[in-house]
Amino acid sequence: MRSYDLFELVRLLDVQPDKQRRSGLSDTSSKRRGGPVCDAVWQESSSSAHQFLVLRCADGNLLLRLDPCAGGVDGDSQECVRLKQLKWFVSPQRAICSMVLDPRAEWLACGCRDASIALVPVYSLMTGRSTRLSQFPSDDITLIQPMDERAAPTRLVWWETMGARSIIISASAAGELVFTDLLLRRDVTKTSIHCVVSSMKLLFNSKLSTTHLLIGASDGRWYRMLLEFDSHDLALSHGFDIIADSGEVVGPECAQAVDNILHRVDVQEPFLPKLMQIPTGASVTVQERGNQTFMAVHSMTNNTLQLFDADVDLQGKPLYMYNLVSSTCDLCVTDLMMFALQQQRQLPARTASMDLSESVRGLSSSWSPVSITEAEGEPEPPPASFLNILSMQFASPGGRLSPPARGTATSELAVQRFQFPNGELPLALYACAPQSAGMGESPLMSYNGAVAPASPAMSTAPSRLPGCIIVTTRGLYHCMQKNDPEYMFLDLLNGSNCDTTDADCLGVMMKLDVCKLYQVAADEKLQDGHVDEAMKYFLLSKCSHISLVNRLASSKHMDAALDYLRKVVKSDTTGPGSKQLSDLLFVCYLHQLLSCKSDSDQYSKLLARLSRFLTDNFNYDPVEAMMTLADHGLVDLVLEISHARGLVADGFELLLQRCHLEIPASSCKSIISFGGARGLASYQDGVFLRCLQPSTVLQFVLADLDKLSSHVTLLNTLLPRLEHLSLLRLARVLDPSRSVIRPLLAKNKPKLVRHDSSSSLQSMSSFSSLFSDSSFSQQEVRRTTGESYVELFLAVLLLLRKRRAVDNVSETAFIMSGIDEEISRHLARQRSESIGSRRKRKTQSSLTHSKQQVSQLVACGELHAAAVSSGALYTWGKTKYGRLGHGDIIEEEGRTPPFRVEILHMHGIQVLSVDCGCEHTVALCQDGVYAWGSSDYGQLGLGDRNRRTRPSVIGELTDKNIRSIVCGQYHCIALSRDHRVYTWGWGVHGQLGLGSCEDSVVPVRVTKLDRYRVKSVSAGYGHSAVLSHNGVMLTFGNSQYGQLGLGDNLKQSTPQPVEALEREKVAHIACGNFFTVAITEHGDIYQWGRNLLATHRGQLKAYVRSRQNVAELIHSNNTVPHMIQCGFEGRVKQVVCGSCHGLLLTESCHLYAWGANDFGELGLGSKNNQMTPKLVSVLNDRRIVSMAAGDQFSVALDHFGEVWVWGRGETGQLGIEANRFPTNCTDIEEPLPLHGLSQTNSAISQSSGLSVSPSGFAINTSDTEDDHDVDFDLPELATFGGVPYGDQALKICLEHLRGYYSVLRFLRLCVDWQQWQTAADMCDLLQLWPLALDSRLEHLSTCKLSKAEMQNEVQILFEKYLSNVLADAVDSALDHELLTELILALVSFWHKSSLPPSNLEAALRRHLAVLAEPLSYLIVSDVTMVSASVTENAEKTVRFKAAYKMLKELSSSFHLQVVGQTVMQVTSTGPMSLAASAMKTRPVLDPLTLRSAPFSAPGRNMEQSLWNDILQHLSKNLQQNPSINVPPSALDTALLSNAGMPSSLTSSSSTSSSYGSRGSSLFGSRRSNMSSPDGSLPSSPPRHVPSPASSPSDARDGEVVVFSCGHTFPRKNFDNRIVPEFRQLLSSLPLPLNNTASQLRGHYLQSPQLVTACPLCVYDYLRQIQQETSALPVA
Repeated sequence: MRSYDLFELVRLLDVQPDKQRRSGLSDTSSKRRGGPVCDAVWQESSSSAHQFLVLRCADGNLLLRLDPCAGGVDGDSQECVRLKQLKWFVSPQRAICSMVLDPRAEWLACGCRDASIALVPVYSLMTGRSTRLSQFPSDDITLIQPMDERAAPTRLVWWETMGARSIIISASAAGELVFTDLLLRRDVTKTSIHCVVSSMKLLFNSKLSTTHLLIGASDGRWYRMLLEFDSHDLALSHGFDIIADSGEVVGPECAQAVDNILHRVDVQEPFLPKLMQIPTGASVTVQERGNQTFMAVHSMTNNTLQLFDADVDLQGKPLYMYNLVSSTCDLCVTDLMMFALQQQRQLPARTASMDLSESVRGLSSSWSPVSITEAEGEPEPPPASFLNILSMQFASPGGRLSPPARGTATSELAVQRFQFPNGELPLALYACAPQSAGMGESPLMSYNGAVAPASPAMSTAPSRLPGCIIVTTRGLYHCMQKNDPEYMFLDLLNGSNCDTTDADCLGVMMKLDVCKLYQVAADEKLQDGHVDEAMKYFLLSKCSHISLVNRLASSKHMDAALDYLRKVVKSDTTGPGSKQLSDLLFVCYLHQLLSCKSDSDQYSKLLARLSRFLTDNFNYDPVEAMMTLADHGLVDLVLEISHARGLVADGFELLLQRCHLEIPASSCKSIISFGGARGLASYQDGVFLRCLQPSTVLQFVLADLDKLSSHVTLLNTLLPRLEHLSLLRLARVLDPSRSVIRPLLAKNKPKLVRHDSSSSLQSMSSFSSLFSDSSFSQQEVRRTTGESYVELFLAVLLLLRKRRAVDNVSETAFIMSGIDEEISRHLARQRSESIGSRRKRKTQSSLTHSKQQVSQLVACGELHAAAVSSGALYTWGKTKYGRLGHGDIIEEEGRTPPFRVEILHMHGIQVLSVDCGCEHTVALCQDGVYAWGSSDYGQLGLGDRNRRTRPSVIGELTDKNIRSIVCGQYHCIALSRDHRVYTWGWGVHGQLGLGSCEDSVVPVRVTKLDRYRVKSVSAGYGHSAVLSHNGVMLTFGNSQYGQLGLGDNLKQSTPQPVEALEREKVAHIACGNFFTVAITEHGDIYQWGRNLLATHRGQLKAYVRSRQNVAELIHSNNTVPHMIQCGFEGRVKQVVCGSCHGLLLTESCHLYAWGANDFGELGLGSKNNQMTPKLVSVLNDRRIVSMAAGDQFSVALDHFGEVWVWGRGETGQLGIEANRFPTNCTDIEEPLPLHGLSQTNSAISQSSGLSVSPSGFAINTSDTEDDHDVDFDLPELATFGGVPYGDQALKICLEHLRGYYSVLRFLRLCVDWQQWQTAADMCDLLQLWPLALDSRLEHLSTCKLSKAEMQNEVQILFEKYLSNVLADAVDSALDHELLTELILALVSFWHKSSLPPSNLEAALRRHLAVLAEPLSYLIVSDVTMVSASVTENAEKTVRFKAAYKMLKELSSSFHLQVVGQTVMQVTSTGPMSLAASAMKTRPVLDPLTLRSAPFSAPGRNMEQSLWNDILQHLSKNLQQNPSINVPPSALDTALLSNAGMPSSLTSSSSTSSSYGSRGSSLFGSRRSNMSSPDGSLPSSPPRHVPSPASSPSDARDGEVVVFSCGHTFPRKNFDNRIVPEFRQLLSSLPLPLNNTASQLRGHYLQSPQLVTACPLCVYDYLRQIQQETSALPVA
């Protein structure tokens, strides 16, 4: 062992100065003469205030030395050490035989030759201070004479009892032990061992409060003697009598707590000396180590030291054992070091003596060969003495690589060694506290001898090492600390060229904080720039990875920090600090990225590296990472994290909060590629879509056609901003002639109801009506999803037409093929669907795709089963070990029918999947994985082997995002969504895949599978199997029957690929108890392992008899996969295996079974074995969705939520009632439905067409059977007409899709985009001739034609649409309103185009026969009134004014010709057509309009005009009120006085009054019907023809006043009663209108023509207005 310069040996005192001068040694103390030292005692005070040394010299005198300790009352410097020589008695009888100091190092007791005891107050003599024993003089010696004759004492011991009595125990050569009380100055008791006592030691046990005396005899024997104890139990257990201080014997219950030997006059049990059994030649000492006292047995023969507990005998095993250097004569033990004195008779030739002066200077490691000069005449050299310092760590046999053999060289044991001057023999060795004996606070030295400054990295003070005091025949030595071990450790590292062996030994030996010291050394290396050495020291320091990276980063070594972090994060992905390390690596990557923004190439590389880290690592905090990236504007990375960690909604929310609404194009592509288009498009009503480029928005929308309906509005607004190719792409998708959009149209077919909305357009006079809300009926406003698709497609075609006309864009087949390729990438799923494949996909989406692992909704154990129904879990079967999870409510030994696991249900925990082991159950729930049952092998994964009767969450899997779980017999496997595999439980066969055969009580990740993207797992009795995404199958565990498929029967504790299937792509796997099944992508079934027919005893015997050879039977087990025949077609969706049988489920939901059938577990209706899969026909029409195979029984769940069971049922594992079993049998050979489970799934399935998904939720499948395509009977629109989606395609779509889109909306779009040709085509299709003419004329205005050409085209168009109107009127009356609109369109366009009026006259004259009446109306109309009535439609007003102005410019001859033609028509047919036209087209006047007709054409009758005005007012409610109330008196008067009244004005028998009570009081109740026989109003007013005998006044009295409101009054009654009452009513209003009343009264009485409402209606109207404006109550 290397020598470490930790200590130095300092000589403190020399009693032979003459010899010292001759040897050239320097002494730090005063010289004292007294001859060689014969005896010595040393004591450190109990308060550690000082140390006292007494030397007895050969001349009989005493040499006293007082050494104050650090912090003592006498100071702590070397100058405070005091020496004093004490002359002793000259008388030989007073010669000192033995000495002892009291525990306080204040008094010295000397045993004289005459057996007296001399007490010397040494401390008082040295300091002059008083001491504890004040009864004795402090300046003189006190003698205590013996009470009888006795031999001289050979050894003395000072004993301070628990009662604070000072007792001197003296031992004589005769073996007498006398106990003398110093205060009493007499002997109190004595005993004897009958041998010479050579040594005595006090042994105090602080634990038991006992004190023993160890006695060493001269013959080598050792005795142990109890002096006192503090326990009643000790006396009771041994039956001792306890003597009180008075000498009376009392019982234990009456005695004091402390009993000792001083209470006995004659020493009795238990205080008698007892011989100790120690090896021959061994000595016993008392050693202090730490705060514990030991008995130390030093064997000279074996050179060993054994430490025993103070309260036990030496017969047992020692607590510690150490090897010693040979010839060790004395030793003392400290916490870390052992100081041993060695005497050798003859020194080895290679070893020279050491000059002590060199040792004082700290050169103990360098031995200078100095000759020892001795006096002449000595025949042989005296023995050489050494001080060996041994490490307690390396001296222990367990602290070395191998125990040292006898005769081991000294250098291999001693850490440091000192040799005393020749001839100087050690007498005593005492351990002392650190820095004692004058060491003080000397500066600590580094290893090279220089003063070591305090290192800033050293947060704690350097270690202080205890030393020792050595008394020799010539003086006093102190072995004290020289160097600090911490700084020596660092020096060794600095000078070792990275060899840490010596430093490590020092650290172990001194129990240093090696990790911290390595950190200090690493920090120093970093400061010096030595990164490699610093990294080595950092690794040795075992500091945390985070601390290491922080130190590297703070020292600006970022590259080293990143390299280290990458390695650590890659190698340790499950450690306790892996998350923090990943977070730190993320911060480092980001810092490095942001620091090089100016270098584009480097920035791109670092960005790609950070992106790979974010997608590959799953330990960093995704939320914090996304927030940090969002703060720096790295939107791409935020979206990558959100996708990789399933936080898409959180990512969008974060971007929205940070106002990062513009997503880069690269991110958009990645979002679409990973299927996040729907999430982004639907988030916050598409807020992100609105901020994207139109082409990007289109990509998102097309990526998820299922949500196309929610984006139709947005697409409509973006259409004008889309590029031409984007429009073609959208048209290609929405093309109803292709199969892309048809599924969506078919899905919305119940809403896509064909309706004809053209009837709502017939009343429109022009395109201005399209912008009036009133033109939309309720049916038109409500747009269905199917309509929105069709309308969007038509809008795209319309915009394409516009772009081609404006930009002259042309497409080629190459462009269209490129668009098709791009669409196929986005819409591969939709394009490849047919009716059958779509139905299959919907079934698969509800029952799990065939290539995905099916969640277990039912599960089987050995004697129990479980099923998930509507998110709740039901279990049944044998209850032992709590495997059913019902807690203590069910007896331990028993069986139960299906019961719900209430603890999961009460806490609202939704169960997603379940699986069962032999005696335990595991459930995958929404909030974690729960387990219960037996855990003898740790199969519950809860960290112990305790049984659980209720579900307990597996904490280790809480944050693992588990997607599926499977159970073996006593072990479990879990698969996370990041394709990590975790196993736990029974592992004796290596089935956990962890590389060992140990059990695991908590889930442990199978790191060997990390490089495989595992997609499914399976577990058997003692083996396991996993399947990767690329179809690679791996197995591990027991292979006794070849179930691993590796070609042998050897166990495998790590996953091994099944090489026999390496050329096959496996799609499904399943493990039975001792066999395995794999199904390839092509549907081939492979099986290997134990033969299914040799599983049970019955089958085994039959099988053996059939083969007559057991060896052949064993050989029948297959160690490699072999294909089995299957008699079915179709893809397999799921396969499961039980103990001796297997089940498989096809995509058509048919169940097949094969294997042993001893208990009917195949469900085939018999117990015949089946070696190949056979259809379970009973379940043929049940559409099985999930299944499980147990120990000779099976369970299945159908589409309707019903559970079916069959097979063995003797322990209740089938869950069915006893009365349903066959007679004297518990086996079910055909599947039976299980009762007692929730039928929620079934009810949902039957009522609404919902099915149960693997996760327990209902999914809509009602349209899977009735779904059919929509066929519009369209050609291929992309090629129709030669131009992709050109004009011809638009025209045919408008015709074939009519009724599937809103005509109003499409026409509006045409007007907005000024696509007049398309609008005209649409109007032609709907026979809206005026609108069609408007559209054609608007299109014509955009053409560059001369006026002549334009006139010609206008006339052609007008004649075309006029002929259409006339053709429509062949079977019905001519619609003058259509003619009016045609004229308005023609005349307004003629005016706008500034064409000659003469040509317009010529065009109109050609068709004057049909246009005369409408032209007459337009010519004689009041343009002011018409304009006022259409102020809400500015376009119509301008149009009417333009036509009016243009018609006024025509010649008078044309006007006369029009009037003449009109008069002829009226004369021949009556003016009804013109009046009807007026009623349809003239504005409706307000009831308060009092203005008379301002326009009267020459020759036109004023009365006729007024009558037309009245008819206009009356016509507004003609349908509801076809009659006018006329009082009887008024009617009679009118009939009598108007002989010219037409016969159409006849009486009616109706008695109702439209005016209520007020009308009844003023008028009669008779009603007059003014309508014509055909229902129309009379076209001319009734004529008043007075009789010859009547006067003017009589004629006036016979008049009837008719008002526009429909009320009539006799003139006389009106003048005398109505008008005066009207004036009063106006004056009584809340706001009286007196002036208005006067004006209106004069008007009613004086005006011959009253084109207004009656007074009562005027009053009601005024009253209502005042009430509304002033909020006053009605008077």
